[in-house]
Amino acid sequence: MKNENLHAAEQAHAHGDVSHGQSSHGSKKSYLIGFVLSVILTIIPFGLVMGEMMSGTSAIWMIAVFAAAQVAVQVYFFLHVDFSPEQRNTLYSFLFTLFVVAIVMIGSLWIMHNANENMMPGMGKMQMDMGMKMPTNADGTPRLDRELEGFEDKLDLPETYQPSHQGAPAATAQEDHSDMADHSDMTNMQQ
Repeated sequence: MKNENLHAAEQAHAHGDVSHGQSSHGSKKSYLIGFVLSVILTIIPFGLVMGEMMSGTSAIWMIAVFAAAQVAVQVYFFLHVDFSPEQRNTLYSFLFTLFVVAIVMIGSLWIMHNANENMMPGMGKMQMDMGMKMPTNADGTPRLDRELEGFEDKLDLPETYQPSHQGAPAATAQEDHSDMADHSDMTNMQQ
């Protein structure tokens, strides 16, 4: 009878059925250490940014480093994923998940960067060729809206082009429409 119980316990352990008395569950001390470290890893970057000791790109990198450290603390202290043989499959699954998330994030950033660069190619060259600086938004992107009044004056536009004023349609010279087809029957079709 003893051998059967021992064999059942070994099979349960081999299949990952771990009882409450074994090491895969954390102790109160482990949870408390994880909680304190998580709070510390949250307060430090919050204090540095709110105290205006860091800003801009350096603050973003600092927050990212503390976030990665906090993920490691939480995975170790709360999920109990470590390098032990019992946790090896869980560790590999977690690392594979991180790998896939990294591919998605880096790929998304790469696609957005390339789309931004290729949507209006030559914009920088156009500014230099005209000998003027285009107005930009706060983020550095060119401002292409109604506030570019007077910008048309510096372009070599045809004489028939007149810039619109206060939302009115652009006035053009007499236009010759003799080459267009006769659409007098269109009124009958619309009825």
